[in-house]
Amino acid sequence: MNGLVLQGGGAKGAYHLGVWKALREVGEEIHAVTGTSIGALNGVMIVQGAYRELEDLWLDIRPEMLFDIDSKIYQQLMEMELKPDMFNTYVEYIKGFFSRKGFDITPLKKLIDEMVDEDRVRNSEVDFGLVAYNASDLVPFERFVKDIPEGELKEYLLASAHLPFFQMEKIQGKVFVDGAFHDNQPVRLMTRKKGIRKIIIVDNKGFGLKQKVDLRNYEVVRINASGDTGGTLDLTRERALENIAMGYYDTLRVYRKLMGTRYVIRPFDEEEVIEYFLRLPRERVEALSRVLGKEPPVNQRQVFEGVLPEIARLLKVAEEGSYADLILALAETAARRLAIDPYRIYEIREFLKLIKEALEKDEHKASKENSRFITKILKQGNIVIGSVKDEVILEIMAALLMEVD
Repeated sequence: MNGLVLQGGGAKGAYHLGVWKALREVGEEIHAVTGTSIGALNGVMIVQGAYRELEDLWLDIRPEMLFDIDSKIYQQLMEMELKPDMFNTYVEYIKGFFSRKGFDITPLKKLIDEMVDEDRVRNSEVDFGLVAYNASDLVPFERFVKDIPEGELKEYLLASAHLPFFQMEKIQGKVFVDGAFHDNQPVRLMTRKKGIRKIIIVDNKGFGLKQKVDLRNYEVVRINASGDTGGTLDLTRERALENIAMGYYDTLRVYRKLMGTRYVIRPFDEEEVIEYFLRLPRERVEALSRVLGKEPPVNQRQVFEGVLPEIARLLKVAEEGSYADLILALAETAARRLAIDPYRIYEIREFLKLIKEALEKDEHKASKENSRFITKILKQGNIVIGSVKDEVILEIMAALLMEVD
């Protein structure tokens, strides 16, 4: 049986929808879901099979659907990224604005009440578990639905997502806070489910503690966000669309054995890359050498033994990495700098063609002036970071792909 583990992270949770979309597409069956905070809220929708309802929610989500808040204060909170070690800071911050000690989360309670059908969850063939933290007794609450008293599932869903600046809520006289303060990636809870053999762990870059667990007896599939998933409170449609797309393509990359890290590339024969380097015209090799601050190689062997290892070092490609890894690292770095759409599946030739076209528009060529500047930087040692490194990569791609004046 397969278990799906979903992190917390507020607005970052739109990523889960993209993951679910891809899992449905590839036919991966899910038998249990565990989640923390937004992971629990999304997870209960997955258990209900409510894909369309969840998609509509994420595409229409607005702050006022979750809590009663002044827009100016909300903007300030958006700029304060949430972190567990700042718990006391948040509490004091909120006290300065609210004598009633927190945001009114009546809209969130209403939303949970409308979206969650407890009977449907309990009768589902997909099991469900969540994590919250009992702040009154200082103990975690980690339960599957069968161990949650009937009629109280919605209260514990709210408890799992209860951030420090929400109005205080109690269950049976106890105060609960967001499960991220105990385990924001409830893999340990999933291992308590009998029969689970494969665990699909989704990392949407949410903040929070993570409990250690021994997974040696499980098949583990990790789906990690390849890009920035935004702020915890960034409830804009643009961010939701970005995170959904990212989750979808990150999942397809894993399940369809596609290549790339930020981009998604269909597998290609490494021999194509080797043949390309072997056929590089002399003027391209000279331009490439200029960019790297090296004397032009006298033969093809020196290209493979001198020039290409230098590029691999710059990109931090592992020594055991292949030539395919090298060209992908080059291409993806250039593509990010040139703002090429990451949400497509590319053939390698198509990908390189788009980079070349973007370079032409960007007027990047392996120019002597720019190359002198880059050579000077390279001679200073291994510290090539940020935009400077990007410039080096663009010059290398220009030397490889474009006509040289």
